[in-house]
Amino acid sequence: MAASYKSDGATPARAGSRVEAEPDPKPDPKPDTQGASAGTPAQRRELRAQGKRTMRRLLDAGLRVFAQRGYHAARVDDIVRAARTSHGTFYLYFANKEDLLRALAVDCAQELTDLAETVGPIGPDDAGRAELRSFLEHFLATYRRYGPVIRMTGPYRRYVARKCSRNERSSARP
Repeated sequence: MAASYKSDGATPARAGSRVEAEPDPKPDPKPDTQGASAGTPAQRRELRAQGKRTMRRLLDAGLRVFAQRGYHAARVDDIVRAARTSHGTFYLYFANKEDLLRALAVDCAQELTDLAETVGPIGPDDAGRAELRSFLEHFLATYRRYGPVIRMTGPYRRYVARKCSRNERSSARP
């Protein structure tokens, strides 16, 4: 077995002391089961009910602040103030505002995917028109909620899309 001069994290390594090298355990990302995507820091741990509510408050506050100020003008300070929480709490759940935006984009995409999977047959009869009307009502409700995320334009939208697809590909690997 190879040895390295690495501390176990509990006690600092002394110069010249040898500690057996062990691979660093990688946390298993766990998606939130209540419909909200966790940011990078929150994916490293299982969230309890209170943590899920706090994360949801931060996501909702992020949506409101992005709608009012726009993504680029929004600051983490604005988001924590709107969520009535601290900066430390924000960083327990999200690495930065980009991470929060990514989580919102994933939530939005999931809601739209779920909606698309529920669409029934749309024919020229009354039942088809009712199905279309129902779909459009649900789509518009989702658009109203996630409008600031959906309406992002320019190169940043493409950047977020690339990062989201890259994250989905990496999480699909065994």
